[in-house]
Amino acid sequence: MINSKIECWQKQEYEIGGIQFFPSSYVPNKFIQNIEEIFIPIGMCEAEALCINSETQELLLLEHEVPNLICCKAAKTQESFIDALTLLEKYFDRCDESEYYNNDLNIAANVRAECAKLAGGKEYNSFFCGIFGA
Repeated sequence: MINSKIECWQKQEYEIGGIQFFPSSYVPNKFIQNIEEIFIPIGMCEAEALCINSETQELLLLEHEVPNLICCKAAKTQESFIDALTLLEKYFDRCDESEYYNNDLNIAANVRAECAKLAGGKEYNSFFCGIFGA
């Protein structure tokens, strides 16, 4: 089952930091590989499919060049993913408001680390490194 907040983002085709949510039925049209039934697609992050593992509830990205290869884990649960993206959205809003904030690499590193922590811990760091480009 998909969290109601994520469903809302899917309906809006909400976008934040290279992540774009789409209805689950639409993602396979944008993704070049077949998506196994165990994965519930909820959007795209660049060329990768953002999915929920229906058995573990973990969010992850499927690699677009290799069938069924998990390129990184995004969050332990849907709720932790929402918490991390809420912080990410606040960060990007502040970056839009302040050039100093936008250019401060220490702030970006701290927010990236906090997003990974909210997502479930260090194993989700690589996802947020990709979002921050670091």
